[in-house]
Amino acid sequence: MYTCNHCKKKLKNVPYMCCNNKKYCSFECVPDTTIDKPYSFQYFNLMDGIRDIELDIENIKTLEDRIDLENEIEELSTSYTIEIYGDSEGLFYKRQIWLLLETLEELYNKVHNIFMEIKYASMPSVIINWEDLKRIIGEKNASRIFEIFKDKLDKFIFDNVYFTWSDYKYTTIDFDYYEDKLKFATMRDAKYVGKL
Repeated sequence: MYTCNHCKKKLKNVPYMCCNNKKYCSFECVPDTTIDKPYSFQYFNLMDGIRDIELDIENIKTLEDRIDLENEIEELSTSYTIEIYGDSEGLFYKRQIWLLLETLEELYNKVHNIFMEIKYASMPSVIINWEDLKRIIGEKNASRIFEIFKDKLDKFIFDNVYFTWSDYKYTTIDFDYYEDKLKFATMRDAKYVGKL
């Protein structure tokens, strides 16, 4: 456990390290004299990103939540890995960023293994692989099957979550996709559609 050099609060998480070799609980406690050093801005942004991720871990409920957070961590890690290579200016904060990249790796592992500790919310789903169907029975027959299936599917409520990011949820199916992943509210609906 650390103590903030400014407000004297006890810290449970990683402190903000500054070039004056002191530790601080938040950006607000960091002295102005340490803020304008080379790469300090990037370092403090990375610290804020890590703290946001630590808070977001508690909100993981579904597999999609986990994947989104993993992607966020990977993106942060990649951008800051690129940031620390190059000129030799700002060595103190570059080193701090490098140390935080290890923290990001630990956070990624924690997020990736989250469902070993908690149960995730899931919904029954049916995956339809249109490309395999076209290959097996031909484009024309697969197209006919698609039209019949689409008509029967109209009486069900579902989300098509073919892509894992949450912005892409539709209540229709599309023969031009590689596959459709249909999520249903009940197992009964999923089983019935699976038989169709």
